[in-house]
Amino acid sequence: MGGYNLVENNFNTKTKFYKLSKLPLHKEPNSIYFIEDGNYVELYITDNRGRVKPVLDIDRINELIDIKIAEISPIEAKELTDYRSDFETTDLYIYSGYLLEGDPIIKRYKDSIYQDAQNVTDLEIDWTNRLSLTYI
Repeated sequence: MGGYNLVENNFNTKTKFYKLSKLPLHKEPNSIYFIEDGNYVELYITDNRGRVKPVLDIDRINELIDIKIAEISPIEAKELTDYRSDFETTDLYIYSGYLLEGDPIIKRYKDSIYQDAQNVTDLEIDWTNRLSLTYI
């Protein structure tokens, strides 16, 4: 199985495209080889002297991903405790309250909009009064 197509490029050279089942020992200059390998296709590109130039393969892609992941600072887990939630039929909001690292948080949600309660100081007391708190 094989064959090639000729295409003009911007460098005034002709690039040949090959679709083969294995890479030939002698490679044509300025060529791109598509080598079928089961469910995958390997890609090889040659320079003007017929030397194969590096192309990113799955191992190199995974290596680059690992490098970028290593550059990301780790995410710190925060302690969330004393969670509670409720749906209020009076204003049709879903309310949630919890302690995040010991700090009281109350939020409400409706129509794809989240709002935070302001000046929450005590989760138990403010949760009881959640309908009258100011939200932004």
